[in-house]
Amino acid sequence: MSAIKIKEGNTIAWELEKHIRATDEDLLKTNPWELLQESLSDPAKFLGIRGKEIFNATNVRILKSIPGEKKKFYQLLSRIQLSNEQAKTIIEEHADLIGDIQTILLNPYLIYEKLRIVYKGLISFNQIDKAVFPPLKIRKAFPLDSVSKMTDYLDERRVRALSITILEEAADEGHSLLPFSDVLNRLSMKESAEDFPINEDILLVQAEEAFYQEEINLLKNDSMMFLKLQRLSELKRIINQRINKEINQKKTYNINHDWNEIVKQYFLDSQKEETNSDADEFESLARKEKADSLRVLCNYRVSVLIGPAGSGKTTLLEMFEKIPEIKKGGLIKLAPTGKARVKMGHNAKTIAQYLYPSKRYDGYYGVYLTREDGAKDSSARNIIIDESSMLTEEQLGAILDALGPMDRIILVGDYRQLPPIGTGRPFVDIVNLLKPEIFENPDVRTGHGYAELRQIRRQKNVTGNERKDIVLSKCFGDEPRKEEIETFQEIAGSLESNSHLRLEKWYDSKDFREKFEQIIQEELNLDTEDIIKAFNRTLGAKDIGNYQYFNYDYSEKEIENWQIISPVNGYGYGVKEINKFIQSTYRKNFIDLAHNIKDPNSNYFPKRKIAKPKGTDNIVYGDKVISLKNNRWRDNQWIRPANKKADALNYFANGEIGIITGEFRGQKSNGSGEPKIEITFSTQPGYSYSFWPNELGEDGKYPFELAYAITVHKSQGSGFNKVFFVLPSQGAILSRELLYTALTRQEEKIIILHQGDFRDFIRFAGTEASATAKRFTDLFYLPQVKEIEKKYYDARYINVSERGERMISKSEVIIANCLNKYKKDIRYAYENKLTLLSTGRTIKPDFTIEHLGTGRVFYWEHLGMMTREDYRQKWEKKKQGYIDDGFVVFTEQS
Repeated sequence: MSAIKIKEGNTIAWELEKHIRATDEDLLKTNPWELLQESLSDPAKFLGIRGKEIFNATNVRILKSIPGEKKKFYQLLSRIQLSNEQAKTIIEEHADLIGDIQTILLNPYLIYEKLRIVYKGLISFNQIDKAVFPPLKIRKAFPLDSVSKMTDYLDERRVRALSITILEEAADEGHSLLPFSDVLNRLSMKESAEDFPINEDILLVQAEEAFYQEEINLLKNDSMMFLKLQRLSELKRIINQRINKEINQKKTYNINHDWNEIVKQYFLDSQKEETNSDADEFESLARKEKADSLRVLCNYRVSVLIGPAGSGKTTLLEMFEKIPEIKKGGLIKLAPTGKARVKMGHNAKTIAQYLYPSKRYDGYYGVYLTREDGAKDSSARNIIIDESSMLTEEQLGAILDALGPMDRIILVGDYRQLPPIGTGRPFVDIVNLLKPEIFENPDVRTGHGYAELRQIRRQKNVTGNERKDIVLSKCFGDEPRKEEIETFQEIAGSLESNSHLRLEKWYDSKDFREKFEQIIQEELNLDTEDIIKAFNRTLGAKDIGNYQYFNYDYSEKEIENWQIISPVNGYGYGVKEINKFIQSTYRKNFIDLAHNIKDPNSNYFPKRKIAKPKGTDNIVYGDKVISLKNNRWRDNQWIRPANKKADALNYFANGEIGIITGEFRGQKSNGSGEPKIEITFSTQPGYSYSFWPNELGEDGKYPFELAYAITVHKSQGSGFNKVFFVLPSQGAILSRELLYTALTRQEEKIIILHQGDFRDFIRFAGTEASATAKRFTDLFYLPQVKEIEKKYYDARYINVSERGERMISKSEVIIANCLNKYKKDIRYAYENKLTLLSTGRTIKPDFTIEHLGTGRVFYWEHLGMMTREDYRQKWEKKKQGYIDDGFVVFTEQS
């Protein structure tokens, strides 16, 4: 009733319920709608004087004027457990988003089905289902109107809505479609077989009907069927319109420059050259790949630029911006996170910022929308999207839908990182679409719309060799070399520590806490004589007199010197507990100030110096925090310095890290009330955002959490000088991509606190540990579903032979499958150990092949990187071992 503007509507409902309880002692004996109707004619009949008060003339007029069909609609809504906001949204939006009243009465599940897209999470399937199928005694007492009544639990309307729920849950897990059998299995697990005897025949009959396919598409290939939400099929169409491999290869530009000279001149002009020697093999190779990548980006309509942290992607994009043809067409620069936006320059935007004005992003519900009839952005002819591995299909679809005619769309990132939180893995799918099967030059990996940087120059050690922490990260990439796996084993066996890498073992939560405290003190060089002040200095505190102060334009520049990351929020080694430990151990002085604790020797409370603790994490002055949602700053909201508000971004994004600054009142301060709070972000140095104290409360408008520790997911797109990586031994969230992401966040050093033996984590180097491979998507191809140990994968993203052998590279899989074709004549083994008699050294030939007819044994070494000097040297040593043992080199080909 409140939703239809009945004054004290909730009170009327409560009073009628109270009357029924008092009169009948049973809520099922009297229909409250009948009492309501009679009360309109005689307000005092049931509720006495109180009835005359709440059934005033205006309320009576509104209720009496409701036509019959609309009354049935309201009666249906009253059966659903709704908040005022939910009821108001349904009533006000139903005509535009759901349908007319008659349509809703015919299918109440439409309320969930239609609102879920724009108002994600507002209404659930279960809310509608409990109204349509309440407990039996309620059904008997107050039967549903015959128009809305279901035939049974397998009614087509219910099965479709439940299927949508399952596919939406799957989308949140990362799938853009599911195998038909998986949906059937999930449906069966939702309900008891007695009430809901769903089977393959029933689901298939319904899935082939037009009614079902209004919301869910049935897709088939030669061997499997899949179900996909219609809304995701629409996104696929929008993405495929812009990203078409065939068109991309045919319709190219003819831009020719001396690309090598552009790269050389850039380094001379910017003085960013890392070596003065063109003879440096790695530097020379790094320049060659940049030059050819620049050619690719300029000449293709759609391109991907791939590379790990430190490979020079940002540098290459700076060169790209200066190309005359690009400057002429203009450039839109986008990134998913605030930190990634900063790396792209002052004129870049977050994706949410970019889409909000065109109503393709809803900040309240956090949803990305397409509006094909909406305005298109024609402000520039080129667009770059950085950190594209974080893009969901909804985000990419919304961006492409927002664009007018474009000359170039460039997706930049590292596809080896974690897949996005949400639907799909579009960047990985696009990379695999454009990636050539064979590179003309294996040292410079470019192709039609494909550019890859592989030389990591930023993270070389002083000798010019690859740092051990970088080698560790490569073990969890998509193409680990055997030498890197061997290096992992060496590091794990010796528990090596150096200026870039430190390994520390722990066993349980108690052991972790003790080790962690010791390591934090050692690595942050905390003075144990005044450890709290020493810790605050690492966050940018300045010592003045007896106190420490945190000020914008300084503190925010210090807070990303170090960062703790963990895969999980919970447990004694998760983000929540670590943040509590850090705050209670090293921030006690400011916690006491925030609580304004009275000196036991004084009769008076001291004058409040800083604001009270805020939010669920009790954040206080000087705490490191992270924003939990995207926020725009209005004209009447304060930013310091006040005279530069027009130059400020006036926006902070979900995931931006900052520090609490603001008022610290001295003895002579005349301030009254609670001191003001400010937050200054590392991504927006020189500015601070001012908040009223109640805006940061537990129910405040701007949610923040402590950020001394953050999840690996939230660290994506950021880099820190020193990283503490907490690595538990078990957990469903652990994956190859998670370890790779975590091991590439540091610029100077990573400290890995691992539970148990570090060698055990090599199990995540295989493709079967890939989170990306476990996602089912179909942007360009239907998945090739493969079951391995009761887990399902898209076979395109795993390296497993026909015989089920896990292999390091796709090339080895191809070789193994070819050998398997001749299984009647030969037997092969993959990486079988062979001890060389001359040296006693044990090696692992890629393939050991025995001819069944002759008994002769052949050893096949797949040498995939012979253009690399270090790789050639290792192979020559291995080949000499074969020769010294009397093996004959039968053939050697390139």
